Amino acid sequence: MKQWLGYADAPRTPEITTELRVGGRYRIVMYTASGETNRVGGAYREILPQRKLVYTWAWESTPERESLVTVEFHAKDGGTEILLTHERFFDRDARDRHGLGWGGALDRLTGLLTQ
Repeated sequence: MKQWLGYADAPRTPEITTELRVGGRYRIVMYTASGETNRVGGAYREILPQRKLVYTWAWESTPERESLVTVEFHAKDGGTEILLTHERFFDRDARDRHGLGWGGALDRLTGLLTQ
C-alpha cells in the first residue's frame, strides 16, 4: 500500500498502520508536495479473504463525515479485477475529490503490477 496509496507528488512515503480483522482499525498518514499532512482512518467491517474488504473512511480533520469503502476482487482473464466503491459522502465535492484520489492510486497500483 505504501507504494501506491497517497499523493502522486508526495515528498514522503505514507505511514500506514492496520489491524486487518473485523473491528480492527487502520490509519494512513499522507504527505502533500505543499507540506500538508493528511490523516485518514477507520475500521474494517467485513473481510472475505481474496474476495472483499469493507471499511469505514474518515479524515481526522472531519471525523463526523464518515464514508464507506468496499473493495471487491474478481478473477478475470488470468488476473484480478478490482471493483472499488466509495460511498456515503458528505457532498458532491468530497465525492469528486475522492474519485480523483482513488483514480490516481489505482493507476499507480496498476503500474506496479504490470512492470
